[in-house]
Amino acid sequence: LPLLASDPAYNRHLSLMQPGYQVEGTVVIDWDPNFHDRPRILASPLAGGSGEYRVIGPFRALSRAGLAQCDVVQMGKMFQTRILMPTEIERSKPDTLVLQTAIDNAHLQALASYKQHNPDVLRVFALDDLMTQVPRQNAYYRHSFRDAKPRMRKALALCDRAVVSTEPLAELCRPMIEEVHVIPNRLERALWGDLTSHRRQGAKPRVGWAGAQQHAGDLALIEAVVKATASEVDWVFFGMCPDTLRPYVREFHDFVLSFYDYPAKLASLNLDL
Repeated sequence: LPLLASDPAYNRHLSLMQPGYQVEGTVVIDWDPNFHDRPRILASPLAGGSGEYRVIGPFRALSRAGLAQCDVVQMGKMFQTRILMPTEIERSKPDTLVLQTAIDNAHLQALASYKQHNPDVLRVFALDDLMTQVPRQNAYYRHSFRDAKPRMRKALALCDRAVVSTEPLAELCRPMIEEVHVIPNRLERALWGDLTSHRRQGAKPRVGWAGAQQHAGDLALIEAVVKATASEVDWVFFGMCPDTLRPYVREFHDFVLSFYDYPAKLASLNLDL
């Protein structure tokens, strides 16, 4: 394995997946494997908000603070997964490998392979949603596994540690793995810390709702409230608004294309609540 990962007739910046000496553009490691002054963490985050807020953002904070060297597998499309080979892990030599909600067949096979071929790399299972009970109203329900709990049990048995966002998720995982850490969601100071938002900008209180299509089930919980209070407050919707609620909403703002534009856009709405 060490020889395969460090082929003397090849360059470590060339892909091990693609033929023809192509530059590696997905697993881009920016540390020198031969110089080890800080912990090195490699992660395969989900595409979308969960990957940004639970992995990529915290990695930026760790890197800025000089506490660790962090890299992620670059994947741009939702539900698209790049499974790392043991050779690629050996090449990058991370101390820790973070896999987010890795319960599909390919990830389970990969975890077993990592345990066999990369035993010195700490394997961390990251979880911030209750995959075992995805609501039917959620747009991702059709992509969820009906046997999610047995799959989680297999994945956690192949990992050394679980990191979750809430105590109920920790309770779910504790019977399956010995070491579980609860790390609550946080706002990244670099993106949120300097924003200003004004209050009392309208004749009525400006009450906002921010969410995407997958949050339709959550919105349904307050749909009656929106209708009942439409004359008392100015409802401001950001991201998604069903047609049935449009007559009750004073303003609707479409979603932003970049996560990095989201905080400033939200602040600009000048919400009272």
